[in-house]
Amino acid sequence: MSINYIFYSLQTYGELTGSFRDLFDIFWKTYLDNTGDEEMLTVLQPFYAWRGLVIASIVWYPNLLLSVREKIFNFIRNILETGKFDIKHVNSYLGE
Repeated sequence: MSINYIFYSLQTYGELTGSFRDLFDIFWKTYLDNTGDEEMLTVLQPFYAWRGLVIASIVWYPNLLLSVREKIFNFIRNILETGKFDIKHVNSYLGE
């Protein structure tokens, strides 16, 4: 559910920042420190893409601003082109 930090931050700030960034970083640091599962960063792209389609959906979120929806679709396209998800550069995935 870590994509929710991105989602709510996009709606509030237009990027991943502030408390949402802190929570996102804490989530991933805790997960990676406790599991050592670095491979997760090479296989989570389809999951984030699927969750991105849900949160960008006009059916589930009809009042979502178009600018936020576009950034979510950018995120989906960009992460699907990566071999390894870079936690530190999430905002770069939001651009075209």
